[in-house]
Amino acid sequence: MRKFVCALLTGALLLALCAGTAGASGLPGFEPPPIQIPLTIVIQNPNQDKTTAVVGETLTATWLVFGSSPPYDKVSSFWILDEALAPSFEKVSASPEDYVNSLTFAKPMTARLVVLVQDGGSSLSVSSGTITVSEPEQLSIAITFDRPSVALHQAIHANWEVSGGVPPYKQVMYSWMLYKDGVYSQTPYAATTAVGNSTFVPTEGESLALSVSVIDSAVKAKDVTSAWIPILSPLPITIKLNPLSKPAVTLGDIITGSWSVSGGNLPYTSIRFQWLPLSGGQSLPASFGIAAVEGYSSFWPKAGDQLIFSVEVVDAGLYTQSKSAAAIPILPVRRGDANQDGLVDLLDLVSIINFITLGTFPQSYTNANADANDQVNIQDVVWVINNTLGL
Repeated sequence: MRKFVCALLTGALLLALCAGTAGASGLPGFEPPPIQIPLTIVIQNPNQDKTTAVVGETLTATWLVFGSSPPYDKVSSFWILDEALAPSFEKVSASPEDYVNSLTFAKPMTARLVVLVQDGGSSLSVSSGTITVSEPEQLSIAITFDRPSVALHQAIHANWEVSGGVPPYKQVMYSWMLYKDGVYSQTPYAATTAVGNSTFVPTEGESLALSVSVIDSAVKAKDVTSAWIPILSPLPITIKLNPLSKPAVTLGDIITGSWSVSGGNLPYTSIRFQWLPLSGGQSLPASFGIAAVEGYSSFWPKAGDQLIFSVEVVDAGLYTQSKSAAAIPILPVRRGDANQDGLVDLLDLVSIINFITLGTFPQSYTNANADANDQVNIQDVVWVINNTLGL
């Protein structure tokens, strides 16, 4: 539109300059004929993209006029509703600043704007595209939350979106509501936008909700209260740790821990287990993972002198409970000490033979692999016998 207007003005200026030059350099007494720029009307609004409207909506039409010989004898505009002239909506504009005509649609219809310019013996009329006016959709307010429940002192985030009715909306307000011991309370209503959000941190109460109200351009109102969100209070979380699979573990051997969880606010947000080796009281890199309500985990320590197994639970209210088993020793490798008692004797021989013949694991598979060939077999039996006899 801007390019079109500039082109018209530039063309007019060039024609005027050319005319002035001809008059100055032409024959004495020669007067060039007056330059006539064609009368042009450009409707700015409603533009070609505007094809629909709703009952109660106000449309303000604007236009531009170029050419001929301003000021014009008459510039008028009127609406054609349902393809019939609506003279009551005709308006005469006295100046370019008044090239405007507003109409509020009172019922479903079709509407288009016509602009008429009269100047001397010429006139021109231009019509906008047809706008279909229909009943507005019902006012609607959608409210969503970032979580189905919230704990005390935990933030909850809400989003809302207003749709339908007759925009623009004159007023949109929101308020947080709280329920406690049979009594409802709420925060003061705050102004907001049709698409908005808010965060709330409950410090008390049993449940909360969000209320959003709107008034549209047709002065129709809508008030919506969300579903009530439970506020979770702390509930005891019970973590049962079963005895570890062995009271001590040799470096490189496997050890297993198991657990079960109950209580708290369901569902649990997370359950994690952790194996933490220590060396001289200092923590070494831990091994951890996500767990189920009941489960087990195995670990092979590669360093350290102590090992701690623990489980941590976070429930739906984000309340946390953890429990650790007593630290157990991590023993250095002692070849042949299959029963992990610090000695290499006939008892270790029995442990190795039981593994070979019955599949019963010794306390330390690493120590039972006496000849260090990565297998526990008859050769390890021979190794223990030779070591016991001093051979």
